[in-house]
Amino acid sequence: MNSCVIPVNNEPLPGVVIAAFSATHINGNSVHFKDESWGRSEMWKWDFGDGTSGSGNSVDHTYSNPGMYTVSLWARNNLSQSQVVKGDITVPVNGKLGNSLFFGP
Repeated sequence: MNSCVIPVNNEPLPGVVIAAFSATHINGNSVHFKDESWGRSEMWKWDFGDGTSGSGNSVDHTYSNPGMYTVSLWARNNLSQSQVVKGDITVPVNGKLGNSLFFGP
């Protein structure tokens, strides 16, 4: 019986960005957002869904009011490849999100 070993690489193709992010409650209406994208992102733009935005791979944001917000992350690499991922978060009246949330493929 003949056999062979086939290596498996779970990394995305070179130059490909697959956008993803996590959201973790800090306190009150404050949330920590972290880039979890695959690929080598070098630029990040956030839309927090409340009319404000931010940049960087890891950002904190405080919402003025409880409610549901659609958060968007735009991630781009040095080859100008980019992707956007969106996720809905709910900031409850008691200011506690619960567990960390993940948005991505």
